[in-house]
Amino acid sequence: MAESSDTSYQNKIDDALAVLGHISDRVSIAATIGLGFGATYGVYKGLPIPKMSISAGMSCALISTACFTMERLAHGVINQASKVTTNDAAFSDDVDSQPHDNKILKLNGPNNTHVC
Repeated sequence: MAESSDTSYQNKIDDALAVLGHISDRVSIAATIGLGFGATYGVYKGLPIPKMSISAGMSCALISTACFTMERLAHGVINQASKVTTNDAAFSDDVDSQPHDNKILKLNGPNNTHVC
């Protein structure tokens, strides 16, 4: 029993670390792009390049984090609403963790299928 709970706990930690890695990748990319655009804008307008570059990079990084947070929140709300309205296991976490290549979901009956 203890081994099963340890495995479940480890899986939750692995999932959380994967999400954290995704967030850090997204923020790093946005900050790098912001640095480039800030430097370009500074050159174009004749403003101090380091100041404009750092300002734009930080702004892009913060926006990227905020967008990711809202995306995850919306995903959770939509997922829960789908589970409640369909009373079907098609919208479980197992389906969300699979790749989305040619996944067929049966929705409320044999004739209603949806290919993602």
